[in-house]
Amino acid sequence: MALSVSGETYGAPRLLFEGRFRAAANGNSNYDVAKDGRFLHVQPLRPPVPATRVEVVLNGLAKIR
Repeated sequence: MALSVSGETYGAPRLLFEGRFRAAANGNSNYDVAKDGRFLHVQPLRPPVPATRVEVVLNGLAKIR
């Protein structure tokens, strides 16, 4: 959501972006606004890619000689 601000006057809220977005890994906001007003937003959430390869490790915890 966004709104315009002029002194102590605020405009009506409006939808800025619509969709599902990737959550921030560090728990902080995953967007920022630069001093010149440019808005840097998060990467859209894409559906997971199905696995096409499975690697099996046999005896992976065995002592190496």
